[in-house]
Parts: sequence; C-alpha cells; structure tokens
Amino acid sequence: MGKQQDREKIVQEIKIAADLYRKHLVGKRFLYVFEGRYIEVLYKAANFRHLTGVATNLSAKKFYSYAAKKLLQASQIFFYTAAPFFIV
Repeated sequence: MGKQQDREKIVQEIKIAADLYRKHLVGKRFLYVFEGRYIEVLYKAANFRHLTGVATNLSAKKFYSYAAKKLLQASQIFFYTAAPFFIV
C-alpha cells in the first residue's frame, strides 16, 4: 500500500472516529480515579485533532468539523518523519 493509499485509509478512519467522538464524548466530563488520585477530563471538539496523531494546516476546530461532516481529504493531512504511523 502506497503513502497516498495509507493517507486515504487513515482519513476514512478519522471520519468514523469523529462521528464516534461526537456521539459519545464531545461536551462530556469524565472523572478518572486511580490509586487514590483523580483527574477530570472534559472532551471538546477542539481536542479531537490532537487525539488523531496527524498533522494538518487546518485549525483544530476546522479539522474536527471537516472530519465530522465527512469533508476531510487525504491531501489535508500529513505526518512528521519523527512520528511514524502504522495502520492496523
């Protein structure tokens, strides 16, 4: 599989993930408790891009919006050579 095909597959996965992120996480708070400590996490639409691990010139909000609306294109993402990616 070539790099362009890899990016296209990754974009498809990101679109699916954006839908799940919207349905189950956006706007929700979770309290994670472990070993007597805790952390509260608020899931925002603007945090989605970071969770994908891809780089883009789109703003975080625009990236999420494009992914959620199925408008994100393979040409809009890239990867830093210091952070290789793997498709599972």
